[in-house]
Order: sequence, then structure tokens, then C-alpha cells
Amino acid sequence: MNIERNLGLAQEVLEFVSRGGLLSFSGELDGGKVMVVSRLEDALQYAKSQELPEDVSIWADLKAHQFSEYQDVTSSLPPAEYSALHKELDVLEDRIVQAAWDSLVARDDLQEREELAEDIAPTLAHVAAARFLGGGRLSPFLEELFSLYRSGGWPCGYKGEYPHGKFIVYWRSPR
Repeated sequence: MNIERNLGLAQEVLEFVSRGGLLSFSGELDGGKVMVVSRLEDALQYAKSQELPEDVSIWADLKAHQFSEYQDVTSSLPPAEYSALHKELDVLEDRIVQAAWDSLVARDDLQEREELAEDIAPTLAHVAAARFLGGGRLSPFLEELFSLYRSGGWPCGYKGEYPHGKFIVYWRSPR
């Protein structure tokens, strides 16, 4: 595993969050790949509910399935390497969670900012972990998620069955 290269991929996530890019609503979204939701209440419903229209995936289940691909990558490593790798990863994940939390909670232009931080911070930590552990093999799902965050939106659901549907993204105009 090329730890230096993979660490660089993971640190891109930390740099993005630290620059204050979360929910900047400044980029552009590809309407063919996303379904835009402009009401925060609707976005929270897609993100949190277990009772959704039949054609909408349960967001927590979809993310958990996609994240699970990278959970066991390190299990075949020698104990010392495994320990060192997880120590490095834990520090990076903690920094991402803290930076995301600080960035979102400090904003006074967002309603429900703590609830958003509770979803966004661990999601981006998982994206960074997958980039770190993936050995250069980047997950299309997680890279699409990261791209949507970089565009300024909040991916909060998926309409259809992945990968043949559309991400549901909370997007609002800047005030």
C-alpha cells in the first residue's frame, strides 16, 4: 500500500473542509445526474427517513453498503503495519470531523446546522478513509459524493437503484 500517495488523496478531503467549502452552494450541478431539493426539510427527510417513496433508496443503507467495501482492506496487513495505518487514519478522520463540525456549526445562515454536521462530518471522514485505504482504487460512489460536496451541495439521498439513478442533493441559492 502506497501510504504517502493514499494519505495525499485523503488529505484532499481535509483541505476542502478546512477551507470552508461545505455547503457553499457556489458550484454547478449536472442536472442529468442529480435531483435537486431546495427545501432543507425535504432534504432531511430523504437523508433520515426509513419511509420513502418506493423509487428512493434508504440513504443510510446505501452509504453503509458503499462504505463497507473499505472496512476490511487492512485486515490482511501485519499487526504492526495495521496498527500504524489505523493510528494515522484515526487522526485524519478526527481532524475532518472536527473541521466539518466547526465549519457548519459556526454558520448562522444555515438552519439545522448541527443536524447537518452530524451527517456530513462522518460521511466525509468515510470518504477520506476510503481514499486512504483504497490503494489507489477510488470508489465511484464516494468520489461522486465528494464531487457533490465540492460543488457546494449536500448529497442526502438517491433516487433509483445505484448506479442507475440520481443523487438527491440539497441545494439552495446563496443569500
